[in-house]
Amino acid sequence: MTTTLGRPVRDRGMLLNVLGPAVLSRVRMDTDAYRRILTEHPRLIMTVVHGGVISWLPFALAMMRATMAVDPDRSIAATMHPIVWKIPGLSRLAVALSGAEQPYTFPELLAGLTGGSSVDYYAFPESEYCLYGDLREVKPFRFHGFLELSVRAQVPLLLVAQRGSEPWYMPIDMSGRLFSLLGALPPSAFEAIELNKDNALEQVKTYHYVNFPLPLRRVKLDVAFELYYPRQYKTGLSESFKERRRLLAAEGELVRERMQALYDSLGR
Repeated sequence: MTTTLGRPVRDRGMLLNVLGPAVLSRVRMDTDAYRRILTEHPRLIMTVVHGGVISWLPFALAMMRATMAVDPDRSIAATMHPIVWKIPGLSRLAVALSGAEQPYTFPELLAGLTGGSSVDYYAFPESEYCLYGDLREVKPFRFHGFLELSVRAQVPLLLVAQRGSEPWYMPIDMSGRLFSLLGALPPSAFEAIELNKDNALEQVKTYHYVNFPLPLRRVKLDVAFELYYPRQYKTGLSESFKERRRLLAAEGELVRERMQALYDSLGR
């Protein structure tokens, strides 16, 4: 099975030139180190601190611009949360930035990452958990498939933290009476925005606050990153599904801790 992931970053030139200046006021990152990593690793799984439900936009613009300066033929792919396709005006933008009309399947990602082309696959393992609580806290991972991809495809992770889009959000306390109103909504109201009611209520109960996006200003983005190899990279994965899930979840917590440290290193 052969799958081409994403689209070459050069195909986003018009998007970067028009949208980039409107969204980003400046980007601060170690471009020399980034160039070396891209040169040494033709395929990477970019594992990203989410930063908020629409923070992928300034981040993707910044990273694609940096990639364009190194290798315009390098492809960029991403799996966006289905909620993005429910927000008016964002769906076509998500397609343009992710390089896909719909989420990739695991076999497609595995085939694309084991192919011969240069590609960066962007993973946001917090998923919708970034909706809740303190945006400065890297939330527990919703999914761990990116780790399995890394091991099976033998593609390292580039852990990436981004800071600067936090002012785009208004935290609203959904506990108390609002929590009761949320609980009274039918499951279909949550499913309409690709959320599970029980899970969403559990997160509100834990974190109290929901971060609503209000992108009213340009972003001053700071980016930090480090290369990471999962512990199973050389040993491979267990044949037992239950044991594999346990080990990937434990590895995911180590990754989350490293990503939190990267984020904290960007403190002002």
